[in-house]
Amino acid sequence: MNNIQKIQISRSKYIETSRAVAVLRLNEYNFKKGEICMLNYYKDPDYRNNVGVIVAIGVSDGVGENSYRIISQGGAVRVRGVQTTLPDVSLLVHNELYVYGDDQDEWWYVHIDSSGTKRVIEKITGGPYIFIDLETGYRWFYKDQDCQREDDFFSTAKTQKILPSLISEGKVYVEVSSVNGWIFKTGEVKDIKLLISAKNKKGEDVSKFCKFYIDDKEIGQNSEGYYVLASQDKSRDIEVEAKYDPGFGVPVSYYGSTSIKFGYEFYYGGVKDDWNGDVTELIEKLWYRENFEVGPLGLNMQYMIFAYPKTYGYLSHIMDIHGLDYIHTYQSYIQKVGDIDYVVYKLKKPITISDFVQVYKFYDPESIKQDSGLLYAVLEAWKNKNSLSGLVLLDENGKIPENLYTQDLNKAFPEILRIDTSYLNSGLVVGGLYYNSTTKKFYIAQTDTDYVLSDPDPRKIYYYNNKYYTWTGDNFESLSIIKSEKINNIEEIYG
Repeated sequence: MNNIQKIQISRSKYIETSRAVAVLRLNEYNFKKGEICMLNYYKDPDYRNNVGVIVAIGVSDGVGENSYRIISQGGAVRVRGVQTTLPDVSLLVHNELYVYGDDQDEWWYVHIDSSGTKRVIEKITGGPYIFIDLETGYRWFYKDQDCQREDDFFSTAKTQKILPSLISEGKVYVEVSSVNGWIFKTGEVKDIKLLISAKNKKGEDVSKFCKFYIDDKEIGQNSEGYYVLASQDKSRDIEVEAKYDPGFGVPVSYYGSTSIKFGYEFYYGGVKDDWNGDVTELIEKLWYRENFEVGPLGLNMQYMIFAYPKTYGYLSHIMDIHGLDYIHTYQSYIQKVGDIDYVVYKLKKPITISDFVQVYKFYDPESIKQDSGLLYAVLEAWKNKNSLSGLVLLDENGKIPENLYTQDLNKAFPEILRIDTSYLNSGLVVGGLYYNSTTKKFYIAQTDTDYVLSDPDPRKIYYYNNKYYTWTGDNFESLSIIKSEKINNIEEIYG
């Protein structure tokens, strides 16, 4: 209810966390036909320095995206005040702006100089701008030396003038596609050629009545007729804003989007007993950290192989078409492909299936860092024991906690400094974890001679003397993951 109240008060100083949240508020709001609603939002949610404004008008009574049109959206400038009297120098604060309109209807920025002693007056150029008055909460719309407060800019007469056109025109649909594909190799820098068009509800192309923007910057067509997004090297969603002017001087914003991904080569296929271990001889496909489906393949007494970059983290499941999880029928190890570590999953036993299908699914979160091959081995051994509770503390969703993947190995698992049959009374390391095998209690050093007692936690993995242990409720059981052997010149880690 509070969010609805915020949207009803157009002079509210409240700023939504992102444009997506602001649009959600619009979708929740019960519009009245002809009603103007305005929302502030952070264009950079992480830093919260850059504020945008959405202005929407109701085209029908009701709730939902079809009940309104966004008629203005863009960057806003937060100013200390917008006024028609020249601010006194005593009011000026470093890094704060006033907007001043003189009696000749010319508009100026007013601020203090770097010394903090002189008032600076500069004529406003460029634009259009939306000034947010921090003193009153009003938004002021500026263009070409004309600056009007929101209730004047969107007067009842003006609103009634543009409303019939908005209703009769209907929505405009923006189509966006990448001419040179949507997935690219990590490390490359690509100029993305986009085809962008806008069509009305009749299917007529209205692109010539639109200006197109990406990241709040207007883009134009090159000589080939493409809109080019230059020098891209990371996966991203590309949202295009089409500012469509149906002829009444106030553009209406519509949106279309596409996505690009940067990834690595994935390798998969069936191999026989005499396989030399080179995954690059298998089928390759450029892919990213997303579920990967293989098949249908015909496997004639072959082992299925699936390999991908280790930086993408773990697989959570390997499913067949019937919903059965095959993950425990695979073994896994690390292998270099060039200078990149790959995780290789290999079926433990050869099979004969004519239409073999597997869907390889990754763990959440979206991005997982694995800085330690040994950490990978420990968690892989934990997973292969099929004990999804009882070894590490899972989060509320039953997943491996995200911070566990990003921690150092020593921080990820509590280290037991010593195991003895009695308590030590001297030489303790403050904060150190010690274990008394007679009482089956931990003791944690408070000083070099004093300690507090604690019970082992069966949900954790403990580290001692280069080995990993879990608590059974009565004793520590070794996880035994430091075993390895060479198979076709590949070091396999197993438990």
